[in-house]
Amino acid sequence: MPLNSFFRAAGRAPAALAVSSLAAVAAPSIAAADLDVDPEDDIAFSDTAVNDSNDESLVITNDGNSSAADLEISVFTEGPDADAFDVELQGCSESGCVLEPADDVTAVVSFSPEETGAHSAELVIEHDDPDFEDDVVIALSGRGAQPEIELLSEDSMNFGDVRLGSSSDPADVEIRNAGSIDLEIESATLGGDHADDFAISSLPSQGEPPFSLGDGEEARWELVCEPTQRGDRSAVFTIDSNDPDEPSLVVILSCHGTEAELVADPTPISFEPTRVGQTATEAVELKNEGNIDLTVTSLSPSDDEFEVIDAPDSLVIPAGDSETIEIEFTPDESGEIDGKLTALVDEVDDPVEFAIEAEGIVGEFDLSDQSVDFGEVRVDQDPEVRTVTLTNTGAAEFEVQAPSIQDGGGAFSAFDPEDSLPRTLDPDGDSVDIEIHAHPTDVGSVSGAVVLETDIEGSTSLSIDVTANGIAPNLAVSPQTVDFGAHDVLASPAYRTVTVENPAGASADLEVEGAALAGPGADVYFIDDGGGIPTGGGDPLVLSPDESTDLLIGYEPTVASAGEPQAALVITTDLQDAEIPLFGRGIDREIVVAPQSVSFPETRRNPEAPPTKTVEIENHGEAALTLTAAVVGGPAPDAFQIDDQSLPATLANQQSLTLEITFDPAVASSAPLQADLLLESDDRAVLVPLSGLAVVPNLSLTPGRVDFGRTGVDVPVTLEGAVTIQNRDDEDTLVVEDVRLDGDDEAFELSGWDGQAEIDPSESLELDAVFTASDEGVSQAYVEVYLEGDPVRVAVSELRGEASAFRARGGGCHAATGAGAAGAGWLLLAAAVVAAWRRKTSTAACRRASA
Repeated sequence: MPLNSFFRAAGRAPAALAVSSLAAVAAPSIAAADLDVDPEDDIAFSDTAVNDSNDESLVITNDGNSSAADLEISVFTEGPDADAFDVELQGCSESGCVLEPADDVTAVVSFSPEETGAHSAELVIEHDDPDFEDDVVIALSGRGAQPEIELLSEDSMNFGDVRLGSSSDPADVEIRNAGSIDLEIESATLGGDHADDFAISSLPSQGEPPFSLGDGEEARWELVCEPTQRGDRSAVFTIDSNDPDEPSLVVILSCHGTEAELVADPTPISFEPTRVGQTATEAVELKNEGNIDLTVTSLSPSDDEFEVIDAPDSLVIPAGDSETIEIEFTPDESGEIDGKLTALVDEVDDPVEFAIEAEGIVGEFDLSDQSVDFGEVRVDQDPEVRTVTLTNTGAAEFEVQAPSIQDGGGAFSAFDPEDSLPRTLDPDGDSVDIEIHAHPTDVGSVSGAVVLETDIEGSTSLSIDVTANGIAPNLAVSPQTVDFGAHDVLASPAYRTVTVENPAGASADLEVEGAALAGPGADVYFIDDGGGIPTGGGDPLVLSPDESTDLLIGYEPTVASAGEPQAALVITTDLQDAEIPLFGRGIDREIVVAPQSVSFPETRRNPEAPPTKTVEIENHGEAALTLTAAVVGGPAPDAFQIDDQSLPATLANQQSLTLEITFDPAVASSAPLQADLLLESDDRAVLVPLSGLAVVPNLSLTPGRVDFGRTGVDVPVTLEGAVTIQNRDDEDTLVVEDVRLDGDDEAFELSGWDGQAEIDPSESLELDAVFTASDEGVSQAYVEVYLEGDPVRVAVSELRGEASAFRARGGGCHAATGAGAAGAGWLLLAAAVVAAWRRKTSTAACRRASA
């Protein structure tokens, strides 16, 4: 404050000062902060969208007149709608700013309304400018706004009946922005069950979305229905916008697809084979499977051999109904005819055509085979069968008797499989099948004849010659069983050979049709080489007498097993099948870790004797287990160490290995430090969680800040018991290894510290501090406390003091000792005034620091 204000505050008249006595020196200038705010009135925001944000700014300046006239400020909002406004001092902390003279800071004020309507609040600037009695208050105002989509047309549209393949008349969907800010049209799309049956035939004048509509502006779409199927069709037209109350406006669309559809039953229209010159008649049902009535105005066959009987001039068939017509077929020559029936329908644009299938026939006799050669027939298998068909292809019927065998030595037989003989075969295709069986009992050639007796004049006996050659193969497989024994699931496959042979002495080739693996455990076996025998389809392998082949069978178990015969190799031949049981026992390793997690006790950081725990790894499997590595990872891997000198290691069944884990944290943590011990092996990887809480020794250094106030250059100020080191631990004695000064350590000195000190539980050690500045200005240093074995400081306190060219009594936060320099006259009085004002400021700062 000015000096005259100071004297009035002290109850003294400034007139007592003699100006002439101060002629030799300039009057002191009293430092003072000067707050300036621009703008200083109200801040009015433009309309802002709900849930959007709008920013304004103001500048706060310190127009103070001295380098020591700092201005402390902080800002906040209050009032009925304070939550809608926010303020931030750029480059400052949440608690505020300290502005040096001529400095300024920008405050950014944000308006973020969550609802529509007017909002108001106040921006409050707290400061320490003595020229202002109160805080600076700036009125804030703004209005929340939002767009609003309004549907001017109907919210549902029915286009009525629309024929398939055509388009309906268009209908309009029209909207308007009824809000106070721009309406953003993001998209306008067709959706729903039958979206493909509707289309946008005309876009708004604004074009394809996205586009914006100002206050009161409109947009219009034209829609049509273009049904692709019969019946009710529905869809929705959705307009997406930034209207927060109705982000998606939906218009329901519907129409009814109509179609006339004429079908014929049966389709194609089929006639039984008909003798030339005769007439066959078929009834045809004409159905209207559409959903509207139809009118048939014409029915025209494509060929003269077909005729519609009593064809009507016009035939009306309601939707879902039918009418029956008759068509005659009279062939004039033999052969197949592919015709069509053409119908003209008023409600269908193109003619409707239905296929007609028919055949004209003439009569004759036919015997499908005059002789049958069975070739080689195995004497040890079921009979070979051939079928011969006798057909009456003529115009007259005839009778046929049951077949008989001539010669053949019992190697053949023949019969009517339907047991219908003797019977009469009708003209025009009536037939009978005769089955002939060859079943020789001896090796060698044999022949005979099958005789059919008929009443055909001139052909009473029909003879079919039959021949065959009897043969016999053999089959031998070795070994009869295959045992692979115990096999490691991680090892390469094991192999065995199986031999398939057609032994010497066989009289026929052996057809080996396939080799396959069967049984629930077949998936661990495989055929590596089939020796020519098909294993997945294909032609059989033919082995002549005294010929063999080898199959290579592999065993590759994937899991440990008991070794029971769970699979078999099946050899399929045309003689018989052979089944060879397959044995094998898979063995595996099994890693077991205990414990499954490791938790360490609470441990000081950088401990002299870090705690240790062990983890045991054991192999519970039959196969050897190889433990390849043990790695510590996770959030805090450096806090844990592992002794893995014995890795990699191989463990036999039931053999174990112990790893030692050490918890040696370098830093403290508020929560337990976490890591993972990853054990890698040829069985699987195992993760063992590790945890431990690292703590700082319970030691304090108080106060956090020691302020020596202001003194003269080279004038020492001593604070007794300036800082206190206290052991707050209830049990352990703490060893203080060092107390250091960091910063302007030449201006400060600690006394009472003799080197390493032991502080018992709940005890403390007080240290004196001396401030002696050799230069003007502020000096600052930090007292740092280090414990034995811990390279990181455990406590810190700030030392601060200020020195001026004149000498004055110290004004620190603790009681200070030391004499001020002698002075006289008004010069000392003026200096005392300045020093007193400085001490007042420093004392207030000390109170704030202590708080």
